[in-house]
Amino acid sequence: MLILDSTLKYTIPDLKDAQLANVGKIYLESILLSREKDLSTKFQKECLGGLIEHALYCERIGPHRASEKFYKVLSVIEKQKKGSVGDILYNSINIFLWRSLSATNGHARANGAAIFFLVFPLIHSNATKVQYQDAFEEQCSKIKELMLDDDELVRAVAARGCAQVLSAHWQNISSHHQTTLVTLLCSEMTHDMQSSEVVVCALQ
Repeated sequence: MLILDSTLKYTIPDLKDAQLANVGKIYLESILLSREKDLSTKFQKECLGGLIEHALYCERIGPHRASEKFYKVLSVIEKQKKGSVGDILYNSINIFLWRSLSATNGHARANGAAIFFLVFPLIHSNATKVQYQDAFEEQCSKIKELMLDDDELVRAVAARGCAQVLSAHWQNISSHHQTTLVTLLCSEMTHDMQSSEVVVCALQ
């Protein structure tokens, strides 16, 4: 897989949707195989970690829209993230994600935000109920931070992602964050004076 992985990551920007789904299945099957053969740590670092790093730091603008294609591959894995698959995905993403959300480069932050919303909430399966709730609340605060980012690319991703989180996790979100996020999304981002893209994303 290590040899195949080095090739796959560089061909992803040129693949069609059906091919991207197949690449995602290859990574998913490799995760399961790595668990069976006790190779999960090596796989996390050299294969899945490398894929995630490419997704975080690839270009968001251009004819191939490379970032979107990496997300489609990761989405195949994310849909099966329960149990051991989820833990490996958590360990791999956790290495790079929080650093990318604090990057000085707006494209890196936007890519990080897209992955953040794709896997939200990013919490290890071994977390206790209290640990889960604390992590969930902290990540809701991160959503607010992304919605107020100086870069319009990040705000656009955050507007779309926030709406998805509110829809999928409304019952688990505290009343404080419900009020804060809805107000930002509906009252402020729909009137973003610096970016029409942010407004469109907030209204979708």
